[in-house]
Amino acid sequence: MNNPLTLLRTRLSLLLGLCLVFVALSDTLLYRQPLGINLPLAAGALLLLLSIRLFRRLRSLPQQAVFLAIIGLLAAQAGRTSLLAAILTGLGLITLVLGVRHGWTVDIEDWVRRGRRFLTSAPAQPFRDRSLVNRWRKRHPRFIEITQLMVIRFLLPLVLGALFVGLFAAANPVLANWLTDGFTALWDFLCRLITLPPVSRLLLWLALLFLAWALCRTHGHQRSLRRRTLPPPLRPIASTPPPIPSLQANPPPIPEPLLTSRLLINCLLLFNVLFAVQNLLDSRYLWGGAALPQGLTWAQYAHRGAYPLIVTALLAAVFILWAFHPTCRAGDTATPRRLLVLWVAQNIFLAVSAVWRLNLYVQIYSLTLWRVAAGIWMFLVMTGLIWILWRILRNRGNAWLINANVYTLVTVLYLCCFVDWAGLISAYNIQHCRETGGGGQELDAVYLQSLGTGALPALSELRRREGPQGSAALRLKVEKTIKALETQLREETRNWRGWTRQRQHTLDALRVTAAVVASQTNGGRS
Repeated sequence: MNNPLTLLRTRLSLLLGLCLVFVALSDTLLYRQPLGINLPLAAGALLLLLSIRLFRRLRSLPQQAVFLAIIGLLAAQAGRTSLLAAILTGLGLITLVLGVRHGWTVDIEDWVRRGRRFLTSAPAQPFRDRSLVNRWRKRHPRFIEITQLMVIRFLLPLVLGALFVGLFAAANPVLANWLTDGFTALWDFLCRLITLPPVSRLLLWLALLFLAWALCRTHGHQRSLRRRTLPPPLRPIASTPPPIPSLQANPPPIPEPLLTSRLLINCLLLFNVLFAVQNLLDSRYLWGGAALPQGLTWAQYAHRGAYPLIVTALLAAVFILWAFHPTCRAGDTATPRRLLVLWVAQNIFLAVSAVWRLNLYVQIYSLTLWRVAAGIWMFLVMTGLIWILWRILRNRGNAWLINANVYTLVTVLYLCCFVDWAGLISAYNIQHCRETGGGGQELDAVYLQSLGTGALPALSELRRREGPQGSAALRLKVEKTIKALETQLREETRNWRGWTRQRQHTLDALRVTAAVVASQTNGGRS
């Protein structure tokens, strides 16, 4: 066992066996199954495989934090299915492996380079490991000789025996008939025993195997990359000195920069005046309670300004990054920086006005997933403006700004994985719809049905609250939507793989609500 080739082959064989176990388990959980508890279970199996592989290297605090964050995402997916949580789980697994191999860094550009290298090299990792084994075989020719000798000793009697059997069958018709019947029966048995799976299942197996193998074998590939990317040796310095450049009588004039300090001050003065006018108008109508002009409704006012104002803030951020770039000296004086602070403050106020406009629009028309995403996007724009201002005032670099924004984005998306958006949106729309006394539009039951079974608790509560004495049109609409979602829920929970904590809670709530509605109906009849 001290032979390095034997150790390498043993480790690779053990790792291949673990990867095949993961593929078999994931196939049982995922193939043609409803998405539910099976997705976090498969991801948890991959995390367990990586833990076995990287157990001795999970020592630093950031790596352990990433490990715990992945467990949190798995718990969130066990609560409810979420595409965002699944994507973040995959990114977390890749981050964990790359962090163990290279060490932790706060530089996002370094992580992007690592991720790009991993994604481009992962499909070829099994072939690269095969070439590694071939190199070990070339270094140990004795192993090849022993293998060839064993193959010859095994194949020689089989080949000669088959040749003799063929000659005997040609000379003896009775033996030929026996062999034909035997081979036919054996072939039929093998065809019944071995059935090729469909192409989709084979592709799933290959994808899972390549993913697990690439994550577990990343360290070997990166080490080989490091050997190949070593800088070339330095060349000896020539003994002859370089020629002395000739002095020019009239050197070329240095071009004047495009953005001067005076031009920057003028731009910031103009922008501050324009933004002040817009913010004063918003303050008058949104915050001051002034009446809108004739023919303009609050819905039109809120809808027309929600998204263009965010685009305005983004254009302002691009201008700030260009004007106050470290290579640009126009913003080094105190006056442009003071004007910049005032302009960024106005941009933040403008973003707050956009959020408030969106809130007014949602109150009138209803809440949707895209409007929730727009609100989150506006919040990220506001935090981005704050990070830009902090970068300029503290003389930070662009790398620091990128890191701050990416970490803010990842934190916000991670927290969004634990929110039941379907239940929140359905409860808000039911509370603010016209049928329940709210100031919004009529209840959009079609959209609530598109949200999935997460809307069932709010709809069931509305059915229980309205009772038989409620509006017949609303009751009919709600009953139709509830029946469609209940059918979908039964389909999702028919297989245990589709179980989630949210679906189980919805089933329990439906049983209680159905009992209450039945008692109300019986009481009304009596």
